[in-house]
Amino acid sequence: MAEALSRALPAHDFTIVPVVGFDSMRTEVRNGQFEFVLTNPAAYAELRMLYGVQRIATLRNGRTDGGTTQFAGVVFCRRNRSDIRSLADVRGHSLMGVSPEAFGGWWMALRELRDLGIEPRSDCSSLVFSPDVTQVPVVEAVLNGTVDIGTVRTGIIEGLVAKGKLAAGAMKVLGRRDDGFALPHSTRLYPEWPFAATTEVDRGLAKRVAIALLSMQADDPAAVKGGYTGWDTPEDYRMVRDLLQELRVGPYAGYGEVSVMQAMRQHWRPTLAIALLAFALIVLATRLVVVNRRLRNTRNTLREHRDRLEELVGRQTVALAETRDMFETITSQSNEGITIADNDGNYTYVNQAFCDMTGRTAAELLQMTVFDVKAPGQDRHSFDQSKTGNEGVPFEVRLQRKDGSEFMSEVLGKVIEINGEQRVLGIVRDITERIEAERALRDSEEQLRQAQKMESIGRLAGGVAHDFNNMLGVVLGHVEMALEQVDPSQPVHDDLQQIRITTERSADLTRQLLAFARKQTIAPQALDLNRTVAGLLKMVRRIIGEDLELAWQPGPDVWPVKVDPSQIDQVLVNLCVNARDAIDGVGRIMIETANVSFDKAYCEDHIGFLPGDYVQLSVSDTGRGMDKETLARVYEPFFTTKKLGQGTGLGLATVYGIAKQNQGFVNVYSEPGQGTCFKVFLPREGSCPVAPPVRAAEAGSPGGDEVILLVEDEPAILSLTTRILRRLGYTVLAAATPGEALKLAAANADQIALLCTDVVMPEMSGLELAERLDEVCPGARRLFMSGYTANVISHRGILAEGIQFIQKPFTINSLGAKVRQTLDEGR
Repeated sequence: MAEALSRALPAHDFTIVPVVGFDSMRTEVRNGQFEFVLTNPAAYAELRMLYGVQRIATLRNGRTDGGTTQFAGVVFCRRNRSDIRSLADVRGHSLMGVSPEAFGGWWMALRELRDLGIEPRSDCSSLVFSPDVTQVPVVEAVLNGTVDIGTVRTGIIEGLVAKGKLAAGAMKVLGRRDDGFALPHSTRLYPEWPFAATTEVDRGLAKRVAIALLSMQADDPAAVKGGYTGWDTPEDYRMVRDLLQELRVGPYAGYGEVSVMQAMRQHWRPTLAIALLAFALIVLATRLVVVNRRLRNTRNTLREHRDRLEELVGRQTVALAETRDMFETITSQSNEGITIADNDGNYTYVNQAFCDMTGRTAAELLQMTVFDVKAPGQDRHSFDQSKTGNEGVPFEVRLQRKDGSEFMSEVLGKVIEINGEQRVLGIVRDITERIEAERALRDSEEQLRQAQKMESIGRLAGGVAHDFNNMLGVVLGHVEMALEQVDPSQPVHDDLQQIRITTERSADLTRQLLAFARKQTIAPQALDLNRTVAGLLKMVRRIIGEDLELAWQPGPDVWPVKVDPSQIDQVLVNLCVNARDAIDGVGRIMIETANVSFDKAYCEDHIGFLPGDYVQLSVSDTGRGMDKETLARVYEPFFTTKKLGQGTGLGLATVYGIAKQNQGFVNVYSEPGQGTCFKVFLPREGSCPVAPPVRAAEAGSPGGDEVILLVEDEPAILSLTTRILRRLGYTVLAAATPGEALKLAAANADQIALLCTDVVMPEMSGLELAERLDEVCPGARRLFMSGYTANVISHRGILAEGIQFIQKPFTINSLGAKVRQTLDEGR
C-alpha cells in the first residue's frame, strides 16, 4: 500500500510502520510520530476523542469476515427495565463502563452518546468505571442492580451466554444494529478498518491521499497483497466523495450509469411488462405505442406517488412512535395523577402516580368511572363542570382508596380532543399533607398568640406590682410605728392593727403578681424534688381536707432541679387548692414526679417548650374539668371560675410565672367531666450538689450602732426607712440619688459599714452604685431593696450567691433582721 501511495503521489514517500499494541499506538500518535493511522474502529474512536484524528477512508478487508467489530462498544441494561428503552434514556441513570485504559468499548460508546448530545459525567446520575481493564465486572454490576446501565466491548455478553455464565435474554442492547454486522452493537462506526489523518497532516495532502486510496482497484497488486477488496468513502469526508463522484474515479467510475442487466435485475416486473408491451406494440402498431407511452407515464407517476407516500408514512410512523414514547415517559415520571375519561366518566387512561394514590392497578381503574373512586357523599357536580367549559379552575374532592381509606385531592379538569372525540383530562394531586400542614400552622399561630398575650399581661402585672409595692411599703411602715405609739387599750389601736393586716394581705397579693410576671426575687438551690414534695404532703392534706384522697407517686431517680424551695410550696399549694375546688363531693388528687426529655422536633410543634431534660411535677384530679374557652384563659391574672369571694384568680397565674422564671413551662390537659392534669416542667440541674429543702432562718436580734448609707429615690420610702433604722440604733446617711450617695461616701469612707440601696434608680442602678463604692469603701457590705425586680443584679431575676436582698414592702422586724444578718455575714 505504501508503494501504491508513493506512485500515486510522487512528491511524497510513504512508509508503513507496524505498531504492536494499542498503548504503543496511543503513545506514537500523542508524540506526533505518524501522519496517518490504519487501525480498528475501537482504537480509532479513542484516538479521535483524545487526539482529534480524522478518518479519510475505510478499508474493506476481505479477510476479517466482519470480525473487527469485536472491539466496538455495546450499551446495555437488564431486560426487565421498562424505563430504559433507548440510548437517550441514559440520562438520569447510573452508568458503568470499562476503565478508559482498557482496549475497546468505552470510547466508541462515549462517541455514540455525545453524538446524541449526552455527556455521561453531567447527564447521568453517576458514572463509575470497573476497577481494572476487565469487562465482566460491568455486566455483573448491571445484573445485580448496582448500576442501571453498562457499556462493554461487543461480544462480551454473547460470550458469557455461550459459557453459561449469563442467562440468554437477561440483557438488552440499546440502539442495537443488525444491518450485516457480525456481532450486535450500538455504535455507528464502520465495521472495517478506518484510515485516519492526524491533526498535523495538511488537509490538502489528506484529500489527495484519500483520492489515491479510493482510486485503487481491487486487482491492484497492493490490494491483492494486502487481502482487501477496496476502500469506501466515510460519511464525514463528503468533500472527497463528492469529488470522486464528479471525476468518476475509483468506486465511482461508473457513477450515474446503470447497465441493462442491473435494470432488469432491479426492475424485472416492469421489464417484463415493457417486453410484453413492446411485443404488443409490434402487433398492434402505432395505437399500442401511444398506449404504451401513456402506461409508462402512468407507471412513473404512480412510482413517484408511491415513493412519496412511503416516505410520508415512514416519517409519520417515526413521529408517532416518538410522540408515544414522549407521552409515556412524561406521564410515567409525573408525581401527579394523570387521567383521561370519556363523557360518561369511564377511565380510558391512568398513569402510575394515580394508581399509587388509589391503591389500584391500571387494569382495575380502566374498568371503573371517576365516580367509583370518589368517597361516599361526593357528587358528580365537579366532573360535569369540567365538561361544560368551567375548566382551568382546580377543585377539591375526597377520594377513596381500594382499602377504604380516604384522602383529599385537588383536581384540575380540562376538555381535550383525541381522534376527533371529546375527552376529559384530569390532573390529580394528593393534598393531604398540605391540608395537615395548614392545620398545624393555624394551631401554631394560635399558640403563639396565646404566649404573646400572656407575656403582655405579665409585663402589665409586673409594672402595677412595682408601683403598688412602693405604696404598700410606706403604709406598712407608718402603721407599725403608729402601733408602737398607741396604747393597745385605745380603740384606734384595733383600727391600726386591721390596717396592718390588710396591708400585709395586699403585699401577698403583689407577690403573687410578681411571681406571675417572673419579677419575683428568688434564691434558688439544687433540690431533690421527691424529698421536697414529701415534706409538704402533711400541709397539703390539711388544706384539701379529709374527704379527698391524696395519692403521692414519686418517680424513680428523679434529676435534681435548681429552684427556690418556697416556690415549690407555692406551686404545690396552688395546684392542690384548685384541684380541691374542682371536685364535688369525694374524689382523688394525684401528685407525681418523673424525668422527661424533649427534642427539637417536639418543641417546634409546642410553642413555649424548649429542648432539653426536665423534671415533671404533675397534679391530677377527678374533678369537673374545663372546656376550651376556660383553658384559653386559665393562666390570666384575676380570671376565675369560682364564686365571688372564693378566689383571687392568681393561683394558676403564680404557677405559670414561677415556671417561666425558672426557665420551665406548664402544660394542662383537661376535658369537661374528665378531670384535669397540670404538669410543671423544671429544667434538670446537673452541675450543683443536691441539698435538702432549707427554710429561712429565724431573724436575728435587730439593732446595732454601725453607720449605714441608705439610697432610695422614692422620698416617702427614704424617710420611712431612715426612721426605722435610726430607731434600731444605726447611724443613717440618707441619699435620694446615687450622685448624692457618692458624695456622702467620699466624706465618710472610713465609717460606712453597710450600703442599703434600691435596685432601680434614674442615674444608675443599685449594682452600678455598689461597684463604684467598692473603690471608696471596699469593706462595706451590701443590701439591695426592690419592689419590682432583681434583674439588674442577677440574670433574669434570680439572686446570685453572696448578694443580700430584701423584698418591698417589709416590716420593721424583717428589715432589722436582714440588716443585722448582712452586717454579721463573714465575721
